Amino acid sequence: MSITLVASPRTANHMPSPALAALKPCVEKAGFACSTIDLNIELFNDLRNEFSAYTEIDSYFQTDLRYLSQNNFDLSPIQGEKNKMSVYSQNLYNLHLQNWAARILQNKHDWIGVSLLSVNSVLYTLDLCTELKTQDPSCKIVLGGPGVSTFGIMGASNFGVFMQRAGLADEYLAGEGEYALVELLQGSTDIELKQIDNIDVFPFPDYSDFNFKKYTNKNNAVAITGSRGCVRNCTFCDIKSAWKQYRFRSGKNIAEEIINHYEKYGSTEFYFTDSLINGSLKSFGDFLDAMIEARNAGRISDQVKWSGQFICRPIHQFKEDWYKRMQLAGAKQLHIGIESGSEAVMHDMGKILSNDDIDYTIEMLTKYNIQCDMLMIVGYPTETEQDFNHTLDILERLSVDEEQGT
Repeated sequence: MSITLVASPRTANHMPSPALAALKPCVEKAGFACSTIDLNIELFNDLRNEFSAYTEIDSYFQTDLRYLSQNNFDLSPIQGEKNKMSVYSQNLYNLHLQNWAARILQNKHDWIGVSLLSVNSVLYTLDLCTELKTQDPSCKIVLGGPGVSTFGIMGASNFGVFMQRAGLADEYLAGEGEYALVELLQGSTDIELKQIDNIDVFPFPDYSDFNFKKYTNKNNAVAITGSRGCVRNCTFCDIKSAWKQYRFRSGKNIAEEIINHYEKYGSTEFYFTDSLINGSLKSFGDFLDAMIEARNAGRISDQVKWSGQFICRPIHQFKEDWYKRMQLAGAKQLHIGIESGSEAVMHDMGKILSNDDIDYTIEMLTKYNIQCDMLMIVGYPTETEQDFNHTLDILERLSVDEEQGT
């Protein structure tokens, strides 16, 4: 058996699809042939000199089918959204779909797997699968990724169910795909998807099918996944619907993956996909130490930098030595969910931290020259005007760190 894996737009254009790179070595390790195509970057490059058309198509992708129609197979509203584009843009888009469907089918693989990151991947996937089935009605398509199962569409419980009913997909996998995809290729018709407990056992992602020159980042940037799930349970977040339990890799294993990509692809910029990189202090500490050791041994250069989402921890849990090690290990930028300057609102959200913890965190990041984004939420249901003013206060209080570039 064999499979061609493709990633649907619309995702970031600065680095290859991490889903395809992660699945490819798992499939090949099981003895099956696998090739990967990042259609997100191919669409971007096909329309690189057609900015207005690309913008129109991108706007089309953002149509929310959950509320467009409740009639399962009435696709006229979708055509109506497509008709909002100029005829020129529609022609370019259709030509792209026709060309890439033909190239995918030329592989003559037994399966075509389509990975959807989000709701913004749904319409492209629908259009691509329609074109694939038009050119070869016998082709077999399996869908996967968060965009398949996290929301209902047109009366169906999720997008995967809709695509099966419409005859545009043969299977869909709602959950982690490393084992499930192999089971599909082995011929299983009753695949039970469970959370994978040990995520240290997977081979490192394989980016050999990708041409890094096509991407906007010039440091051959790639994604790193050190954990799945979250140690927190914030009231506004749906992470628990995707990952019931928090699982993490060993810090040394994560560092070895970064070293592998640096040696193989010359990658010097890495983006963690984790909900938070310091969920397990043991794993995070081991990662920092392994990165520092690799730098001191000359296995990686000082140019290797990484970014990721970071949890603001109480001062007694995360003292100054952590920030010093982060700097030495190559930390470039952190995205921190602060949400509010009001401790009362933070506690309503399920965030157990104080303004002192926040101030200390930003103070340390400034001292060790690590940039950060503060993620904020305005208008939480329990927020009063006084609470909102506390948020303004924290922004004013930390303006000095903003001026210093943190």
